[in-house]
Amino acid sequence: MQAIPNQKLLKKRLLALAIITSTLFSQIPIGYYDQAEGKSGQELKKNLNKIISSQTSFPYTSSNVDTWDILKKSDADPENADNVILIYAGYSVNAEQEYNNAQGWSREHVWAKSRGDFGNSFGIGTDVHNLKPSDISINSTRGNKDFDYGGDIVIDKSPAEGYGGTTECKSNGSTWEPPDKVKGDIARIMFYMSTRYEGSQGNPDLEIVNDVFTVSSKLPKHGVLEALLDWHSFDPVDEFERNRNEVIYSYQKNRNPFIDHPEFVDSIWGSGKTIVDSAAIILPKKFTIEKIYPNPFNAKIGIKINVFESTRLKISLFNTNGRKIDEYNLGSLDKGGFDFIWRPKKLSSGTYIIHFDDNNSVSSKKITFLK
Repeated sequence: MQAIPNQKLLKKRLLALAIITSTLFSQIPIGYYDQAEGKSGQELKKNLNKIISSQTSFPYTSSNVDTWDILKKSDADPENADNVILIYAGYSVNAEQEYNNAQGWSREHVWAKSRGDFGNSFGIGTDVHNLKPSDISINSTRGNKDFDYGGDIVIDKSPAEGYGGTTECKSNGSTWEPPDKVKGDIARIMFYMSTRYEGSQGNPDLEIVNDVFTVSSKLPKHGVLEALLDWHSFDPVDEFERNRNEVIYSYQKNRNPFIDHPEFVDSIWGSGKTIVDSAAIILPKKFTIEKIYPNPFNAKIGIKINVFESTRLKISLFNTNGRKIDEYNLGSLDKGGFDFIWRPKKLSSGTYIIHFDDNNSVSSKKITFLK
């Protein structure tokens, strides 16, 4: 193994200390979202902007701590801390390679840096919440395409060692569909960028819209809102995202609010009816899914739920492209155990994701329908 220069070794030790510290204190700071309490819609978005605009920025590339170094911790492979997980491709590769003359990995601006024409400028262009480790070839193929459904399967012509070239991405001339397992991650990054950068401090006013733009567009707009809302619901926040948020917070001192509070998305871009109630948000989950049977199922499915505290519960069924197929509103449920039968409509044989949502937390299970 090649020796690491002393300066680099020092950086690694400092970064390791930071990740250990963030893991020990992985929780939302008390009072962090106080300004958001009781707000909804654009008023909520405005107050979140005030909260997260207090930010420490790091250089894109530097001999000191830079975005490379932070990404090595924020996107580290949970099963191999020396590697990073590449967005879109899902490869686990050696973090220390960095770009390595196009033999390593690159940094993807999820909100494309040409959409607003901010490049790698200090601040908005180096905001690690918007950066993800990426395969160099796939990063180039995605370019600045809008996020939406459809297209042809993306083939990586130079995959990382040990991986095949067929990805789970789809693309056409103007849109990009990421793999199911990161659809929500992408959506919440986009919502963060639109909230963090609203035209103040010399930054562009980034806006998510239901339009698809040409790849030459430098307008500070990105699509497609409808798809991103679907993906946010389809792929809930997971532990990888939560840890990433904590690591970036330990450096930048600002958080992605849509990871901490996914319900903010609906309040701002959805129905607008969700009003932030911090007292309710910090409560533990009010229900658990005890059993879904049979699985695979045909025509009908049995569901056992244990409710710890009176709540309203809605069930939604999504296909593996993130499209909502059916939903069932259970209404108000008192404390206790419940066993009921659901008959989803118009299903084709295949795998589906079933979501249980009480407006405070979401539980998701994978189920299979066989005709």
